[in-house]
Amino acid sequence: GRAGGDGTETGRWLSVAGPSVSSSTSSSKVSDDGDGFGERLEDRYDVGRTVGKGGYGVVREAFCKSTGKIVAVKTVQKRPRHFTGRASLYRIKVQTEFRAPLSLGKRLDVAYAYEAFEDAASVHLVLELCSGGTLLTSSYLAGEERGGDGGYTERRVASVLRSALRSVVQCHLHGIVYRDVKPENFLWTEKGHLKLTDFGLAAFCKEDEVSRRPREMSGTPHLTRSPRPFPFG
Repeated sequence: GRAGGDGTETGRWLSVAGPSVSSSTSSSKVSDDGDGFGERLEDRYDVGRTVGKGGYGVVREAFCKSTGKIVAVKTVQKRPRHFTGRASLYRIKVQTEFRAPLSLGKRLDVAYAYEAFEDAASVHLVLELCSGGTLLTSSYLAGEERGGDGGYTERRVASVLRSALRSVVQCHLHGIVYRDVKPENFLWTEKGHLKLTDFGLAAFCKEDEVSRRPREMSGTPHLTRSPRPFPFG
């Protein structure tokens, strides 16, 4: 792609030039309509309030005009404010963050990615809306929505942990190393299903590449450096 004035690569990010996305599991709207970016997000969705923010992107609620479904749209800027590495590495990071959930398709324990859009300034990923809160902040963990007393039972915690572990296994079976397992990246749907989200640190890795890759530390710093990786008490 072309390089912007700040060194960040611009141009098309979701085209065949980047990591491919299986057409059998997703729809990436990058067909040429004159401006080089294809169908616009606004053509298919009414984008509403912000429901989450991260280091490089913002998540908003959106209404699908054709189906009436409420979804989440994660928007990532092509020219980030805080990324200090090479522009080409940032582009690969974003392409992988989009490609990973799109390639997974409909999995029981991973937030479903419907499709992706792109314009000159940003890329947009349309996702299943998980509005029930994070793993540890929601009443779903204690089973209160099912008539429970709000206490944590061994059976309930075991069920939640199985769901979390299944999501990571589902990634591994598709050659995706997630690399950022933490409570904040597991969200509950409105119906109380736990879903893995946010593939910002994910990487694709073939089985025969594992032993040849250099050892590296990945994840959220205060968790990877702590002798107690999860703040359960």
